[in-house]
Amino acid sequence: MSIRKVHNAYCALDVICFVLVGFANLLLHVTNIQPSKRGFHCDDESITMPFREETISTLTALFVGLALGVLTIIVCEILRHFVFKFKPRGAGRDNFYIKLGPITLKAWQRRILFLIFMFGFGAVVANLFTDAGKLLIGRLRPYFLAVCKPDFSKVNCSAGKFITEDICTGDKKQITEARMSFPSGHSTFSMYCTVFVAMYLETAIPTRKTTLFKPLLQISVIMLGVLCALSRIFDYWHHWGDVLTGMALGTLVATFIVFKPLSLFSSNAATEYDVSVRQPSDVEAVQVQRNSQLSEIAS
Repeated sequence: MSIRKVHNAYCALDVICFVLVGFANLLLHVTNIQPSKRGFHCDDESITMPFREETISTLTALFVGLALGVLTIIVCEILRHFVFKFKPRGAGRDNFYIKLGPITLKAWQRRILFLIFMFGFGAVVANLFTDAGKLLIGRLRPYFLAVCKPDFSKVNCSAGKFITEDICTGDKKQITEARMSFPSGHSTFSMYCTVFVAMYLETAIPTRKTTLFKPLLQISVIMLGVLCALSRIFDYWHHWGDVLTGMALGTLVATFIVFKPLSLFSSNAATEYDVSVRQPSDVEAVQVQRNSQLSEIAS
């Protein structure tokens, strides 16, 4: 089997892994799995907040987060190639290319696709952890009683009594949503995207002539994620513990993707331009040169 066929097989395996994680995530939404039904205390003030619309909707958070990551990767890689004249390890390797069906991609273009692929994979993984946690734990949102509209005439709601009976009279869909407070999905996703971008910028932008430009850019990006997360507390959609856990989870997944699969801070990063085609090692190159010299002597 040729080197190219082996490489294509590994690429197909990566795609299959991505699809499997995405499919598992999809199952949590299409199979109508209900969150754990937790009871509550009659005098629990943490779930008595009024219901209010989200400042940042789920679709807005998804669009902004994904667009931020994808556009940052594309712009930075174009700048690295055409402006900063980044050269991969080994002379002339920038000229190697691969074919994707009828499309011919140079190595730097494939690097863009690989970075976006791994960014998307991390986002799906972070979302899978978040959704699984929401369904398993079933923590009540701060506005739970506002949408539950409990009929307290059905129970003896004395001080400190823990209610486990289903006494809600509100909209079933809203009640189900109000049982998925932990962890915060907005916090997880926003911090994943912004931390990933901040760490990617650390390796993508050379700043030898300026000290503050890159840190300021990174802080600004992370601030977007923090503000998105804090808006969930302001809107009474999450408790502070939900938000902090979501922020930590998103940061953890982003750090893992950057340091492990991508190895952006390693000298042997998986995203170097030569990942598309195996190049001969120095030992192999010397052996080829010696064989060529011996052939010339023999002739």
